[in-house]
Amino acid sequence: MAMQPISWLREGNVHLLWAPAYACPQQNVVAYATDDKQEFSYNSFNPGRDFGPLDLCATVTYCRWVDALIQTHTQNALVHITTERPECWSNTITLCGAYLVLAKGFSAAAAYQPFAHVQLPHFVDCRGDASSVFEDLEPDFQLSVLDVLQGLQHVRDLGWLDYRTYPVEVHASMLQPEHGDMTWLLQGKAIAMASPWVLPVDGEKLPVCTPEALVPYFMQNKVAIIIQCNHPQAEEKGDRQQLLSYNPKLFECAGIRHVWLPFEDGGCPSVDIIQRFLSTCEANGCAFAVHCRSGLGRTATLIGAFAIRHFGFSARSFIGWSRVARPGTVHGSQQQYLVNLEPYLRMGAPKALSALSPSEQLRLLPRRELRFWALDLGIERQQTEGKPEDEIIPMILQARGHVVAEHASQAFRPPDPATVHRSSTGPSVAAVTLPVPVAPGPELLDPSPRAPDSELPGEENAWAELQKYLRMLCKEESNGWLEVAQLVEKLRQLPSGAGPPPDTSPAAQLSSADQAELARAAEVSKHKDEELQRVLQQFHAVQSDCSQLRLDIAKGQGDAEAEASAMLMKAQLVGQLGEAQAHARRLREQRDSVF
Repeated sequence: MAMQPISWLREGNVHLLWAPAYACPQQNVVAYATDDKQEFSYNSFNPGRDFGPLDLCATVTYCRWVDALIQTHTQNALVHITTERPECWSNTITLCGAYLVLAKGFSAAAAYQPFAHVQLPHFVDCRGDASSVFEDLEPDFQLSVLDVLQGLQHVRDLGWLDYRTYPVEVHASMLQPEHGDMTWLLQGKAIAMASPWVLPVDGEKLPVCTPEALVPYFMQNKVAIIIQCNHPQAEEKGDRQQLLSYNPKLFECAGIRHVWLPFEDGGCPSVDIIQRFLSTCEANGCAFAVHCRSGLGRTATLIGAFAIRHFGFSARSFIGWSRVARPGTVHGSQQQYLVNLEPYLRMGAPKALSALSPSEQLRLLPRRELRFWALDLGIERQQTEGKPEDEIIPMILQARGHVVAEHASQAFRPPDPATVHRSSTGPSVAAVTLPVPVAPGPELLDPSPRAPDSELPGEENAWAELQKYLRMLCKEESNGWLEVAQLVEKLRQLPSGAGPPPDTSPAAQLSSADQAELARAAEVSKHKDEELQRVLQQFHAVQSDCSQLRLDIAKGQGDAEAEASAMLMKAQLVGQLGEAQAHARRLREQRDSVF
């Protein structure tokens, strides 16, 4: 059945239509297209798989272009024509809907309604499947045009995106590798970025960004924390391993806290990592940056958890927005995982993440990721093949605590297609120079120690993080935390092992007095932790109220502006009426004087 032209906006003399080229009306119309223009092209990460949505530069440029077309062609209908390829339909219809949302104030549902009957391909992520590992794959996560429009509506309502003034050139420039390959996914709050490099050039001698170059921009924009999710020693090989093993002290010496929360490339973060991430970002009111290898999957998944919790996004609307702002974000099982996490992330959720049992936490994982977790723990794929989740989860729980380093460091998941993509392609808009010059920076220090090969990734970092928190609490020697810190340091210095016998365990190596002191300190810690939890709950409740108030203000802004505009127009009409009446009086007076 041939497609007929679709009327998607009729407002006074303005009439906008969408149609495949073969169905374009022949009379009294002006046709325009985006499929044949470089500024509206999508650079696929995985050719033959991902095809959109088009990025923020293209979206803003389209809205401005349609405004100009409407002003120029006042006597003709405008028809956005597209090719017969269905994936182009999804992209062009998303652009039309974006104009209705951003320029005309439509809701996402109202903007999508004219196209609701069209069978559109869903947007798929860039990563691809894992058929080389598993045969019984889950279907692809389906991100719809409506999801993308809902994301655009949400950032519009938050006041983050005014297409008339949005700095497209700055956005494009930030995506350049030499400027950090970064994006503000949450305006003024969260930056998603690729990993900084040790040197200002990569292995191919192309310009990239170093910590020294990032520090001035971070300080200027009040970015106080940088969170690292990748593990170069486990993920990279050759020169790339060294080039991505930057020195965290280069940030810390500038007052920017560095936090290491590694998890596997393409994987889903554990609930523990999500909680640590949220508590880290919530404890400081300043902005934060997150990076993994390419700043797409792991990075945006964590930021998405924060966006759901504090900015009112749904998981789908966040993925839709992030794919426009930073193409390629949140891929593989991370998409469904974020959807599964959503009910537990929202403020005031009936059951918090912290209340979930280990089994319930694993149940949040999509089946494919659950099998990957089993592989990571050394459980062969044949053992989980055809098994339901209820049988795989006990296998994982039983294997925990027995994982060895070689299983933890293997890259079972498919390679990240974004690794090469961002170094070989650039944004479609001419870049401008950002205020992130390469500063001399502090003297290069020795790299921070990483976990020994015999330990799980992140163990040494966990000790360091624990000591940081204890140092913050030890402001007074009389508050009880100093004794806890001293005992923790004793525990840290004890030799570690894969499974020491009871008589050589850390607890047995402490003296009886130390054990009693540790028990007393643990009791003090428990009471303080409960008090801290109550304070955090109050803090989160206030944050939730503030977020809702901010949304209400943003949503009411359009109505207020419309009312103000109407009042201004009314005042102008009253003034014009007064002038007309005065002029009529003068004419009558002139007439009377003549006769």
